[in-house]
Amino acid sequence: MREVFLVMSIFHIIAKKLTLTILKRKVAMKIDVAKSNFAVHYVDTDNSLIEQHWTNVKKKMSIAEYQDEMFNYLKFTSQYKTKNALINALDFGFLITPEVQRWVDENIAQKANEIVENIAFVLPDDFFANVSIQQTMGEHEGMKYQNIRYFKTLESAKEWLLQ
Repeated sequence: MREVFLVMSIFHIIAKKLTLTILKRKVAMKIDVAKSNFAVHYVDTDNSLIEQHWTNVKKKMSIAEYQDEMFNYLKFTSQYKTKNALINALDFGFLITPEVQRWVDENIAQKANEIVENIAFVLPDDFFANVSIQQTMGEHEGMKYQNIRYFKTLESAKEWLLQ
């Protein structure tokens, strides 16, 4: 009996590693759809996933530049009809004011929410950036995504989105 349990345990571990390997390969097949000084956008059509990776931690970004990046997110979400969104904000260096939060709600979120079902945020350690992102996602009507989660690592966010 003990041998059967041991074999089953080993089989479970191997199956889990194999599943994670397959998921990683699928995620690696993504299309680079936009790149700027502040963000990179990828689309993974196999997993109906858009990824927005912020890269502006050390660069000064204006409100207009932030809005351009958010318009890119909406454009690619709409074009590819992605059901899942991964927002990598580890290098997000922009404080989202209440006025900008309202703008995002009215111009981006209400439209994207009609397409995106699951959204995962990978948040920075920076307290102010972290709070401004969570407030933007939580305080406005357009931000009522069906499933939204916050993570500390890209790996855990992707695993949740692709489960």
